[in-house]
Amino acid sequence: MGSKHPFVTLLLISLFVLDVATDIATGIELILNDHHGWGYLVLALVIFPGFLQSGPQIVLQIVIIFRGALIHSFRDTTKTLLEDGLTFEFFSDKSLGWYWGLIQVYSLVFSMLSLLQTSIHFNEWPKRRHTIHRFLLIVPFFLTTMIYRSMALALLLIFAGKMALLPIFAIITAQVITYNSLALDLPRSLAYGICSLIVPMGYTRCRDPDSQPFGLSLLPGYTNRFEGTCPGEGDRSPEQVDILRERSKCFLAMHAILGGGILGISLAIIYLLVNFTEVFNPLSAWIIFNHYTLSDSIFPFIAADYLVALVLTGLFTCCIGRCFEEEYIYPV
Repeated sequence: MGSKHPFVTLLLISLFVLDVATDIATGIELILNDHHGWGYLVLALVIFPGFLQSGPQIVLQIVIIFRGALIHSFRDTTKTLLEDGLTFEFFSDKSLGWYWGLIQVYSLVFSMLSLLQTSIHFNEWPKRRHTIHRFLLIVPFFLTTMIYRSMALALLLIFAGKMALLPIFAIITAQVITYNSLALDLPRSLAYGICSLIVPMGYTRCRDPDSQPFGLSLLPGYTNRFEGTCPGEGDRSPEQVDILRERSKCFLAMHAILGGGILGISLAIIYLLVNFTEVFNPLSAWIIFNHYTLSDSIFPFIAADYLVALVLTGLFTCCIGRCFEEEYIYPV
């Protein structure tokens, strides 16, 4: 994750340190506040780097918050928010030590920033040029995808428990099969398929495109292999670059539609069980929200965020082949 600019490198190192430090501090504080199981889980995830640390950490932190395992200051803030609403006066007379009790919020924010930075750096940074208008699209694209998937997975884990592994396994399997169908080798199909559980990963990656034609059955119009090179494009001809762009668009479309569909169906079942059966009564034993907040705020927010992510995915895939065409030259 290096950079030619020392200041940018310093920012990346600082973000990594803050992410790990806040996660460790959150785990310790949870243990000190008698939430031992949650605290040990948070500390256990710290040992994993990159996608396998920040992604699961985000989901775990949301689960912990939704289950009500809160540290003192954050517990008071959440109670006030749910009962009376927050005002500026609520924060005005608090000491610095009180703000330390919001470490769960800091940990969640830094985990999201870390995953966002890693996603952009891994997927988009190797492009030929870095322009502001492209990043104005990819940042909300990754962020909205991260939010709806993390919250959906958190709710599934809360209400479905071990049964939540079924839709999670279905999503990962679909992503691995898609990568493999697009002619990526099996090891990287597994790696990228698993890491794409929260945000899409690896859709720009491949070596030796001439020997990997990227899913002949999924790309109509591709009838033979292209050979030779084009100045400025490494070992890829213009036709191969177009195929790589189509490959990215195919995976991103699958990630948004199929993955979102599996999560949507699963959440719809949870919604029906919560509102029309006695399975999750009393609701307070499962989550800190009441029926009104859960049904009228949390579920609609996830649905709205998914729709925004779906629109941004369409814009992004369109721009891959058009607006950003000169920038979308893939790394070898």
